[in-house]
Amino acid sequence: MKLFLTLTCVLFGCSLKAQSIIIPRNAIELEEQRLNILQLGVKAMGVSVTTPAKYIEINHSILPFICQAPPYPRMGSHIFFAFLKKDSSVMITIALLERDSLDYVRDKATINRVRPDAILYNPDKVWRYNFQDLADTINHKSQFYSAKKLKNFNADSGVEFYMTCTNLFLDKYKIERAIILDKKYRGIIEIYYFVRQNAVVNIKKELKNAPKMISYIKKG
Repeated sequence: MKLFLTLTCVLFGCSLKAQSIIIPRNAIELEEQRLNILQLGVKAMGVSVTTPAKYIEINHSILPFICQAPPYPRMGSHIFFAFLKKDSSVMITIALLERDSLDYVRDKATINRVRPDAILYNPDKVWRYNFQDLADTINHKSQFYSAKKLKNFNADSGVEFYMTCTNLFLDKYKIERAIILDKKYRGIIEIYYFVRQNAVVNIKKELKNAPKMISYIKKG
């Protein structure tokens, strides 16, 4: 609860008028700029993002990510979302890795020509490469999504998997599960679920609600 209150105070000023806290103008402008970038990126990639019930959206940049493996949105992406459950038991982070039609064609034609060692490179399999880099497949079985599950996200491909991570959020949280989704010409969605140490959480229920939180928008 202490972490939740701290994050809430940082984000919402703990009732600014009541506490007479003054936020510098540049801080407000930076936050507005961050939100504008998020919305532009979401529109460009064609996804729908909704804050889950009983969660609040937080600024991911204030989170103390400390981990031996990267279970957080990878730095190569630039569109981030983070949601914190109001009881602070669960944190969800999302990264969107854009790929438009021109990127796809350029990758397919250029990378294979310039890099002979990447002759088997396929833009449609980048999501799988990301999954293989992160997943703990030795101790846990990964679940590749069926057509029925993919339809809920309007995705072409997807996988749910486990990860190994230590010293996360100064040992206050553990990574419980991750999801990677892909849609051709649109990009990759990476979702990470963190559970507070010793918290009792129905992770299956949290995962089941994922399509309500984010999905690719149907076009045409």
